[in-house]
Amino acid sequence: MDDAFDGPDATPLTIGDLATIAPEDWPRLTFQPHTTAIRLTFTTNAVEIWSALKDGISPPAPARQPEPQALIVWRQDDMARFRPLAAEEAMMWDETVHGVRFGVLCEMLATFAGEEDAALRAATYVKTWIDSGMLTGCESQQPLGEAQSGAPSFGAGNRASVRPVSQ
Repeated sequence: MDDAFDGPDATPLTIGDLATIAPEDWPRLTFQPHTTAIRLTFTTNAVEIWSALKDGISPPAPARQPEPQALIVWRQDDMARFRPLAAEEAMMWDETVHGVRFGVLCEMLATFAGEEDAALRAATYVKTWIDSGMLTGCESQQPLGEAQSGAPSFGAGNRASVRPVSQ
């Protein structure tokens, strides 16, 4: 939590920032996480213990979780925050912070938990992250090998900034 609170400032992305993006550009979008966003995995009930102590109630006894628990920590405004992530959202967050395009994320969600509403689920996660101040920018990234302006693409792909990432 201290790392999130003390981390560098960055201007969060807003829903209004996305209004200028054409629907056909969405599959190529990549998103940048807030500089304070940290994804953790716990194998114990440390979160429940911490929450109980913070609320001034008796904490549960330390115990191992039957399944690892994904958690995200970040700063929103001037408050360090955290919340658990379901397995699907944790997978999408992990891939998002590694620059995976939105269209590929939708395909991954379809494979992970079924094709029905995969794009809607992906958009819902992105909206939740934006509303929480967990994203700071997005770019439209041309897939490798795809021509842009008639020229072949090489390297890491052609990028056109939709909104500059704040530093």
